[in-house]
Amino acid sequence: MKLNKIFAAFMLIAAVAFTACEPQVPPTPGPGPGGNDTTVTEDPTDDPTTPSALDTAGWNIPAEALTVAQAREKCAALEAGATTGTKYYVMGYVKKIHKKHAEGISGFGNAQFYMEDVKGANSYDDFMAYQVYGLEGKKINNPDAVAVGDFVVIYGELTKYQYDANSDPVYETVGKGAAYIWKSTNPLLAESSTGEAGGGSTDSGNGGSTGNGGTSTDSDIAVPADAVVFDADADQGNATTDYNQAGAYEVTKDGLTIAVTKGCLGTYNNEMHYRIYKGETLTITSTAGNIKEVVFTCTGNVGDEKYGPDRFTVDGGEYVYSGANGQWKGDASTVTFTASVQVRASQIAVVVE
Repeated sequence: MKLNKIFAAFMLIAAVAFTACEPQVPPTPGPGPGGNDTTVTEDPTDDPTTPSALDTAGWNIPAEALTVAQAREKCAALEAGATTGTKYYVMGYVKKIHKKHAEGISGFGNAQFYMEDVKGANSYDDFMAYQVYGLEGKKINNPDAVAVGDFVVIYGELTKYQYDANSDPVYETVGKGAAYIWKSTNPLLAESSTGEAGGGSTDSGNGGSTGNGGTSTDSDIAVPADAVVFDADADQGNATTDYNQAGAYEVTKDGLTIAVTKGCLGTYNNEMHYRIYKGETLTITSTAGNIKEVVFTCTGNVGDEKYGPDRFTVDGGEYVYSGANGQWKGDASTVTFTASVQVRASQIAVVVE
């Protein structure tokens, strides 16, 4: 009997110590940190599909999992662009599907949606699951694997994104698939999370799509002498002083076309540069031969909060960056770059075969 009491006391001390630790590694099936499940408050609307009525009993949600409100508090304490540096579990209902969700699933296998604490509340106090992978960090191949009303637990670092000092901050997970869905009540997620693992975060900045996030290089990146150079001072697809007029624009030159899904290819408030907004794409297409190299001259440097060349991801080829320059090399008639946060460039140089 005495041995049993000693053993029980030891287990209690171990459980308390374990619970106090910040979650760094997702738990394997079985008891979560501290051996306790998180208590989920029922929806006050008495909806029969509240967590207590869902099959979450075997989840063993870590006791330190954050609610949406708690995740927002963590993010609110950050400087704009900073990350928590620690990974957290965040639980809640899927409030709304982001407009880029289906595109992210088809192109990169990651999901984008907003979460809330009370299902159906449609509160502005939400949290964005930004470009998260599926179960076990695997790519998702079905956009319906995430739906409004699902109860989910996501896992990853958190960040505070703010377009500028006058805009409202967005509290979200760090992108590039650095976060993923740990559990979900959506039965389609398990069968949809069958792609290869996304690979987690990269050193190429916060947010943005998956794919080739690029690597830093110590070598100088120069504009090739034989490149067709798109210069923001001269080669313009639009001229606007109004953010609301930003949109899909393109410029064609010598058999090459550069096009943005949303941004500016010209003057903005008397500033001459190309803007590719967060989550949007820049596509370069050639009818003059396959594209062999692309060099960006950006207005920001590697490591800056935004505007720098390290804020691009691209599928296929090899992408490196140094200082204010980014360089892609490959062999394709079309190359698409996705901006994790806003990227600005004064020149885009393209080499064709």
